[in-house]
Formats: sequence, structure tokens, C-alpha cells
Amino acid sequence: MARAISLFRLGADGENSAAFINLAKAYHNGNGIARDLVISYMWLELAESSGEQVAEAKHIVASELAQEEIAQAIYRADDWMRAHSNVPQPGLTLLASAK
Repeated sequence: MARAISLFRLGADGENSAAFINLAKAYHNGNGIARDLVISYMWLELAESSGEQVAEAKHIVASELAQEEIAQAIYRADDWMRAHSNVPQPGLTLLASAK
């Protein structure tokens, strides 16, 4: 299962929504990796942002989390998207053009 997790991570780096879902499942169930519901919810947020229908799965994971943990997962998903986005950030573009 460790090999599968590595492959899912590679897929996630390529913004593959199926990889996001597989990582969410692995973290939710603790398959091949330590169980972490915050990270599971984060991967579901990313899957949803790429057009996947994961509302039911998010509801299931959210039912096991506190509101603060959900907020943390959303923050981590946003951070992941910023780190993996090939789209220039508007604020950075403005700063670069001001020099």
C-alpha cells in the first residue's frame, strides 16, 4: 500500500482529481498511512475544487471533525493549491510589475 500512496501523491502533484480522492480515502481509513481526518478532508476539498462530486464524502469526514479542524483542512487545501498552482498570483504580478 505504501507504493500506492506514493503513486497517489505523484498524481496529486499533477492535480489529478482521482488521486485526491484516493488520498482522502487512504487518510480517512488509515490504509497504508496514519489515519488523519484533517488531511482526508483537505484532499476532498481539492477534489471538489477540481470538479469532483464529493459532498457526501465530505459530510462523512466532517461529521468526525470539530469546526476548527474543518477550517484547518480548508486552509491547508488553499495553501496546497497556492503551492501547486501554475497560475500567477495577482498580487505577485502587481509587485513584480512595480519594480
